Amino acid sequence: TPLKICLYICCSDGDVQTVVANGEQPMPPETAVPHMNHMNGGEVEREMARRLAERLYKLDGIQRVDVVKHLDKDNDFSQAVGEEYLKFFDFTGQTLDHALRSFLKVVVLIGESQERERVLQHFACRFHQCNPNSFSSSGSVLALTCALMLLNTDFWSWLLRR
Repeated sequence: TPLKICLYICCSDGDVQTVVANGEQPMPPETAVPHMNHMNGGEVEREMARRLAERLYKLDGIQRVDVVKHLDKDNDFSQAVGEEYLKFFDFTGQTLDHALRSFLKVVVLIGESQERERVLQHFACRFHQCNPNSFSSSGSVLALTCALMLLNTDFWSWLLRR
């Protein structure tokens, strides 16, 4: 069975778009990603997510290295916290590399690749919201962001070998 690679990205209108790398038909959004109002059978508390996001942004009782732990999980609450957290960033008029640099000065990007990618999805969505005419979609922003991250890692990896 071929490996199916799906990427769920948010659109400027708040909908979720599914991109499938191997050309298969994507699942409908309602089966791919549960609606934001449900989490394990209960209501997602958007206000609770907003308050946690504000505490994360202000580092109120939270270490800088622990911020990402609240943004990278694959559940609706973490998704809501990530969306609310990124609202504290204004990337309007910035180039992608400048915005990414300013974001990574605040957020320590650690964890497994899927977790890092979820955090970068939040970044890409917010960058596209702030600069809707820079790229055709937040998916384009995410693809270029991941490419920049890989190039940066390749460029600096020689230091790790020392």
